[in-house]
Amino acid sequence: MQMRIPKTPREKYRQNPLKDVICQVRFPTILKVASEKPSEFQERVRKEFPVYGTRPDVEINLPVEFRGVMGQLAGLLPQTGEIYDFKTSDLSTTISLAPQFVALQTRSYSRWEDFWDYIHSALEALIEIYEPAFFERIGLRYVDVIVRSELKAIPDNEPWTHLITPEVLGDLAVPELAEAITECRTASLMTLESDSEDEFLRFVRLLGTDTATKEQVFIIDSDFYRSARTETNVYSDVLHRLHSYSGNVFRWAITEKLRRALDGVPMS
Repeated sequence: MQMRIPKTPREKYRQNPLKDVICQVRFPTILKVASEKPSEFQERVRKEFPVYGTRPDVEINLPVEFRGVMGQLAGLLPQTGEIYDFKTSDLSTTISLAPQFVALQTRSYSRWEDFWDYIHSALEALIEIYEPAFFERIGLRYVDVIVRSELKAIPDNEPWTHLITPEVLGDLAVPELAEAITECRTASLMTLESDSEDEFLRFVRLLGTDTATKEQVFIIDSDFYRSARTETNVYSDVLHRLHSYSGNVFRWAITEKLRRALDGVPMS
């Protein structure tokens, strides 16, 4: 079986709800990454990612709700090495390199084609310099945060049932429960294709409170991934396929009213 999300035309949102987009590719440990500074890798990406830094690679596996305490715990947890970060000059986008993975993260996502150019540059540099034997996991994650106060066409107290489809809201779509719910988290793991047991969507929906503003927000966290051995010369096909699901899932999750408030326009 596979999920049956309808295919809909691509859109770009002038009020972009995407707060975080992450592509991570994992591979068998390459000791060379840990044993020497990645100067050759830096030269390959330095034109677009001139800001360099490092941070400890800490063994930690906490649920999303506890990420706020990670910084406080970092000094108490075992370190497995360093992660090398290469950032754009405005610090909005980062390539991270570690002995077991390379990742690209941005908080200024505009369109797939631009993000893909960065992914391609990082992975081609990795393959040519470090020659990973194969990839163990390829993931593409989109985190959308719906903040009602940021949308001019939406009152701050607009019911979530007017913005998010009932299939995605879960208990929040039940009138007898909705007003009493202050926090709600639903997670599902779905196969993407009926003929593949290796590609999945981990789909998390979260009603929570912004710690800074105390405002209630709704988070749609879509993690598309392939968790099987993948030869390094086919990563492009995998990532483009994973991306092809992402927009359809978000457009299925929101109502027409929210689409209009986000100022969605067709993309070619």
